[in-house]
Amino acid sequence: FLQDAVAHYSDAITAATNPASKKSGAFKEREAFSKLGECALRLNALNGDLTLLDKAIESFEQSKKLGNDSGELVGLLGDAFYRRGRSRTDVVDLRHCIECKAAARKGGEPKRENLSVSARVHFQIGDLTGETAGDRQGITLLGQTLRVAPDWPWPLFQMEEVARILPQPVREEIVSKMSDEDLPSKLGTAFKIADSNTFFDAAIACVLRNKEFERLRLGGQNYVYVVDDPHRLLSESYVFKHTHKANAERDQQTILQFRKFLNAHNAPEYFGLPEPLRITPLGETNAVYLMRKSNGVQLGRLVIRAVTGSGQNPKPYFLEALRFLAFYHAWNGRIHGDSIRHVASALFKGCIPFG
Repeated sequence: FLQDAVAHYSDAITAATNPASKKSGAFKEREAFSKLGECALRLNALNGDLTLLDKAIESFEQSKKLGNDSGELVGLLGDAFYRRGRSRTDVVDLRHCIECKAAARKGGEPKRENLSVSARVHFQIGDLTGETAGDRQGITLLGQTLRVAPDWPWPLFQMEEVARILPQPVREEIVSKMSDEDLPSKLGTAFKIADSNTFFDAAIACVLRNKEFERLRLGGQNYVYVVDDPHRLLSESYVFKHTHKANAERDQQTILQFRKFLNAHNAPEYFGLPEPLRITPLGETNAVYLMRKSNGVQLGRLVIRAVTGSGQNPKPYFLEALRFLAFYHAWNGRIHGDSIRHVASALFKGCIPFG
């Protein structure tokens, strides 16, 4: 549908600019360029085609030239510059994103997402240029985000991630140049010494206060809190599970045992597992269990990219997924006393051969 939308909007704009064509009074070229840019931006998120980002930026800028100065359009233009700059490690694009996001804040774009994206861009610029000013500005923006949205956990996770990456002298320099108004002293101290648990505890407190986060019942009566990250502000994703404390501790031990099995049997290092971070008690028996998972790309999206010509053959990734599952079922079979032959026979009975 998005491919069709991009094609139809492009055709409509081409026809409208043809002097020989008859234009309907209902057709608004400015809105058409805006919609074309939005469809191209959304389609890029699915198939990874970087030329769509070029089309999105050109379309948004053309709509802007035709008088569309809304904060929403400027914000989308900033998102397009961010994606292209991130994909091509282009500092110029990233600086354009910062300019667009600053203009969008004045135009009414929601401030907390805007500030978090802007902070992320500053961190990337600092990483690419080696200048600590970008990191300092990023932390300052996250401090503003906490003041605008005190119950939103993302800025806390962003600070924790940056603190893990930056060398201690750089962290100390950043904090030394910030006031308590820029960043609360407790978080400033945690950032300076890279104290992850302080950030995790504060993030859990945010989730318990905030009712907007997606609540999904996954396979039982326990709530799983999934915080969406559409802009990929973090290199990992975070999951909060509201469950019994005993369940959280058992899940933590299960992950550690499976990791031990993978290490003992020479599994590839890139076979990642969720990382248990924190178990925060709630009363006598309940707890909030915080886990961190690496971000990846869904196998289905790899298929879409291959089919549309913007990606490689996904078969090697499916083979690696099957290899990981083989390790898992071998480990799980040992726990339950099943031989690998029995496990494999049960799994593959009636399956279509993988070609």
